[in-house]
Amino acid sequence: MFPNSPGAVIDIPTYQITISLCVFLVAVWALRAHRKTGVDKNINLPIVGETKGFAFPVPVPQPLSRLGEILEQGYTKFRNSAFQYRTTRGWEVCVCDDTMIREYQNASDEYMSLNAFNEHVFETRYTSPGFADSLRHIPIPVLTKALTWSRKRTGRFHDPYLAELVKETEIGLSDELAHVDSIDCLELSLTIMLRLLGAVLLGREACHDRETISLFVRYGSEVPTSGAFISRLPGFLKPLVAPLCTAPRLARRLSRIIEHHLHQHQMRSKQSPQNIGEWLLRWVEDNPQESFTSKDVADLLVSVIFGSVHSAGMVLTMCLKELVRRPEYIEPLRENVQASLKQHGGWTKDTIESMTKVDSFIKECQRLNPLTPSSISRLTKKDYTFNNGVRVPKGTIILAPNSPILLDDTFYARPREFDGFRFHRLGQETNKPDNYKITGLDPKSHQFGGGRHMCPGRQLAADTLRLTIGQILVRYDITGDQCIGHEGPFCCKCPPIQLRDRPS
Repeated sequence: MFPNSPGAVIDIPTYQITISLCVFLVAVWALRAHRKTGVDKNINLPIVGETKGFAFPVPVPQPLSRLGEILEQGYTKFRNSAFQYRTTRGWEVCVCDDTMIREYQNASDEYMSLNAFNEHVFETRYTSPGFADSLRHIPIPVLTKALTWSRKRTGRFHDPYLAELVKETEIGLSDELAHVDSIDCLELSLTIMLRLLGAVLLGREACHDRETISLFVRYGSEVPTSGAFISRLPGFLKPLVAPLCTAPRLARRLSRIIEHHLHQHQMRSKQSPQNIGEWLLRWVEDNPQESFTSKDVADLLVSVIFGSVHSAGMVLTMCLKELVRRPEYIEPLRENVQASLKQHGGWTKDTIESMTKVDSFIKECQRLNPLTPSSISRLTKKDYTFNNGVRVPKGTIILAPNSPILLDDTFYARPREFDGFRFHRLGQETNKPDNYKITGLDPKSHQFGGGRHMCPGRQLAADTLRLTIGQILVRYDITGDQCIGHEGPFCCKCPPIQLRDRPS
């Protein structure tokens, strides 16, 4: 029978039908995505950013590399209210008004969710399931309790916690600097932070394996990359393609490594927890009604390490770069550490807390080199109306300005100048030194987030940063290229620095 004759049946290969169906579904997805690109009439806020079109101008989606510029522009115009703009992630709202910031940062997760934001940006359902909003995981308040328990150990006289952390810092620096004349400060920072945080989370023996350290460093770098790729996929393809991406594969592998370590602890000891992983495992055992397992603990710890190591490592990198760039700070900082050690008889909690100049230097490095231009990020899970009448629809990213505030001369004298002892002096002048420390409750500093989701590990990060920089100052002479300080916090090619043993 000829194809064109009545009643003829054309035999179409199955693969052609499959391809045609996929093309149709992708086209439908693209059309739906395109319909979302216009101005959202439900947000009654001014728009910042480039537009196209004459009669009906439409905002052009801006790359995230321009986010700092957009926020600076919007903050200059609307610093006492809020504004909206459009990026490749979709519509976003920047809240500058203090009252609105306090309202949304303390809003229920039912409306404003940090985990939902992370899942939207990093696709944590696949890349970091321990924090994924759409998956059941150990609640963050439980992790906060574990971190609080760990922090309290630093003040117990007979508890070996702090002594082991000091020892791990010494060994880590010696291992990394052995037989080398110079070292990449980013590589050094990530490795040292991973060893220290790994010791707190899993115990010292768990963070000495070179392969595991390399896997975690690589994983932290791959999460944003894999997340960005997965986020561009149509929804129906994500469950098929995402598990094949690098970050999800590394997450599964690292989770197995941690779970194996936790099982070893279960078999050899029933003593009191010695690290956060053991504390969480004990919580799981004591709360069987929650139906969590050691795998849930492992997934959570993988996510914690991703969220903490790279942020703390980037801050340490910037501090080392600024020390090289500004050698006039090295001796005063060293004297601050030595005086604190002498006053408190070695490395103690009080020693670390009394290193106020070191603390101030770290905070000033953060101020001029913030990890992100925004902070207190949330994703609306339901339509939300602020008390002042501003309406925000479901699925909108809400955030507060970070870098624009840190460079505002209303809050900081000569804000574009580096002043390493700025916060040390402010603490002395106001007689409230704790308010101006890295973890202080300064209402204009949102480096650790705010509200219901203030970073639970901020004190741990501050302790490890101060301890590491203090050890480097008293043990090594620091030199390097003095043009090293201009690349920004996410520079991948950090010029090498030299750390040479000081005379005993």
